[in-house]
Amino acid sequence: MSIFSELIDEPSQEFHNTTELPAIVQVAQVLPPSSVLFTAIYLQTIHDDLLQRASNHIAQGLYPLINPITEPLTKIYSFLKYVEETAQLDLTELMYIVYFVDRMIYEDFAAHQSGRDRIINGQNIGMLLVCAAMLATKMNRDKPMLNSWWAHAIQLPLSMINSFEIVFLDRLGFRMLLNADDYQILINALQATS
Repeated sequence: MSIFSELIDEPSQEFHNTTELPAIVQVAQVLPPSSVLFTAIYLQTIHDDLLQRASNHIAQGLYPLINPITEPLTKIYSFLKYVEETAQLDLTELMYIVYFVDRMIYEDFAAHQSGRDRIINGQNIGMLLVCAAMLATKMNRDKPMLNSWWAHAIQLPLSMINSFEIVFLDRLGFRMLLNADDYQILINALQATS
């Protein structure tokens, strides 16, 4: 019996039913054991295929808002790869990045429909990705990198990062939690992305 089947068949005693399992384990239980996502969920590793799918998904979401898109897909992928390597990004954090960008696109579109100004434009897609990555690590780590670390890593003024972070959080209504249902929807979307 492999470690994967043990994790699926016999959840920890501290969980009494599947609805109490962490979202990441609930999602993994419905994926075929041969899938890249299944392996990534249990190992918390990010494969290039998953980074590429996340990049494609983000670009597809941004395309209707910014036509033509000013940040080619290779730049989105390069940014995610850079963050994975420099910040030791894990799978949960990658999922949060995609989730935050998706939410920001949705909330920005809804705000525009109600007469407010859009936040996302061709000049700030990079900052959108930085804030999503920064907040993803803040949601997942006991000791996340400080905003000053991000400013140094991407060579932008700290004041700019701090300002955009507040705008980003405000647009999302300061609601940051990725629940199990949304996690499943995100996994399905990434699996469908080519």
